[in-house]
Amino acid sequence: MVQKLSGRLISLSLVLSLFVILQIGPAGFVQATSYQIALEVQFDSGQAIVKDKYKSELKELVSLMDKGFYGKRFKKLFIEGHADAQEKDPIPLSKRRGEAVKESLFQMGADSSRLEVKGYGNARPIASDKTPEGRTQNRRVDFDFELDM
Repeated sequence: MVQKLSGRLISLSLVLSLFVILQIGPAGFVQATSYQIALEVQFDSGQAIVKDKYKSELKELVSLMDKGFYGKRFKKLFIEGHADAQEKDPIPLSKRRGEAVKESLFQMGADSSRLEVKGYGNARPIASDKTPEGRTQNRRVDFDFELDM
């Protein structure tokens, strides 16, 4: 079951939508096990360069990592790189994209020990690779996170 949380998200000018995946834990309690931030950083074909237009959103993500969410600090931020189906060497490219975002976050003050990069290549498209628009959407980095409980 996925529940979308909205509304009460700290005092950031960037509106980050957070998705929570819930599971039934010990003694029947519902507990959050995974969270996702609806912020994507997109890339030009074959490139792993973070565009300046994403810098302010990434700075706000670093701030959110420090402030936490509902009183809980971010334990780990998973930076997930993706590629489109027409790009050469999609897995290494998607990993380089994730590493580029990690480096940007680190330069903005994020604790690198709390950042983990995964490269998925073209295995997780969010749009059709049959159109230029779809391929553009698939060349991205997105984020999941764990909170300190």
